[in-house]
Amino acid sequence: MTTTAFTLTPGSVHVRWGGNVRSVPALAVDGGNGRVYGAPARDAPDPIDVTALVDAAAVGTETELALLLSGLVGHAATVVGAPGADRAFAVHPTWWNERRRDLFVTAVRQVAADAIPVPIAVAARCAAGTAAHERCVVLEFAARGVTAVRVGSAGLDGSAVERVARDPDLSMYSSDAAARLASLLMSVSDGPGPDAVLVTGGPGEPSGVELLALVDDLVGAGQQVVPVAASEMLVALTGSGAVGPVPAPVISSAATSVPDEQTLPWLREVRARPDPSRAGHARRNAMFVAGVVIPALLAGAVFLWAFSGAGREDAESASRSEAGAAETVPVGDADPQDPDRAPSKQFGLGRVRLELPGDWRIRDPETAHSGRVELVPAGGADRRIVVAYRVLADGIDEQDVASELAVRAGERAPVIRDLDADTTFADRKVVSYLEVPDEYSVVRWSVMAFPGLQVSVGCQYLEGEWRRIRSECEQAVHTLRIG
Repeated sequence: MTTTAFTLTPGSVHVRWGGNVRSVPALAVDGGNGRVYGAPARDAPDPIDVTALVDAAAVGTETELALLLSGLVGHAATVVGAPGADRAFAVHPTWWNERRRDLFVTAVRQVAADAIPVPIAVAARCAAGTAAHERCVVLEFAARGVTAVRVGSAGLDGSAVERVARDPDLSMYSSDAAARLASLLMSVSDGPGPDAVLVTGGPGEPSGVELLALVDDLVGAGQQVVPVAASEMLVALTGSGAVGPVPAPVISSAATSVPDEQTLPWLREVRARPDPSRAGHARRNAMFVAGVVIPALLAGAVFLWAFSGAGREDAESASRSEAGAAETVPVGDADPQDPDRAPSKQFGLGRVRLELPGDWRIRDPETAHSGRVELVPAGGADRRIVVAYRVLADGIDEQDVASELAVRAGERAPVIRDLDADTTFADRKVVSYLEVPDEYSVVRWSVMAFPGLQVSVGCQYLEGEWRRIRSECEQAVHTLRIG
């Protein structure tokens, strides 16, 4: 039996088919010959936010909303390449009434033989893998307001929802946010507080790291706060693949949580929020990263090593000839324009050297001369810079490198896109392209060709957060030197 799943969150619809998970903007716009949905509608004037429209649905608008939802779900299924399924889970906001749920379920039935409605709170607990005896409250963050849901260990049909409270005007930035959040949690709890507070919506996604930290502070010290992303819910409901049995309708085991080996390693530190007083939760919390995607590390490695007259052995041999540990040398003083920025230092990475702010480090010092190194800032595991180099065969020049990269980019579209074979970045002539290894992050690659050596600098950041790494990325490319 083939199984797929759709999750509606503020501004987006997430869909999973096989090993693919995609987040599609929940936008629609009239395109003259019919409506246009998803990303193409983003640049049009006054696009309709479909999820917001359903949230605010008024009686008598069912026909219009049904058309919008059906079009959006159909578009999302096309984006992920789903040809149709025997069964689909329709994961919806827990606070929705029966009328809203039915509209969504009807839309999902347009692309699947059967559709099963599942409240977000139930799917979140299923993804979190909490034990049956643990008391759990789910906080669902919407475009407006927050919903608190007490979730028990019961079926996926919604019977696990025990109590719901909603504050439609709650903002995490208001002066009374802590008191209102405490009131929400208290209103759905009996006696002692929950063992775990599961957070969905913006703060539950990898891109919501800063907001999650704010929620953690507002909930209170000592309380276990666990982020759950939409893609984790999809994995928990559909299992390791799109083809297979439907998961048992009981939330009593961690077996359906996202496997640690399938997470994005560079984001694992961001989502890990261990509580020293709850060692049992610390291990599980470190696993909560959106993750049925090709790891960026593997994707970049395949692309960078895909072609060469010389083999991998040549580069590794050259790397091994560089003896000693990674060299880091202080360079200059603090930036007078930004006194809080650490002074720069130089990194010796095998056959190449470059500079970055002094608070950056090599993630794994043992890889310093391996030909591929990850650099991360202190307290900023939500971004990284990857530096990779390889030996070029005799006679290979920058035009050959650009040509081969263009061929590989065509083979790996749309993961690789926007390749520019003749451009400049940070005052260096580079071949540039974007890699989209997962639904959360982007890698901006700058590839440089030197006599006998190709060097690639990949700056990875969360979607929409280029400004947070641009300066360091430019510094790395501008200061890169051979030898």
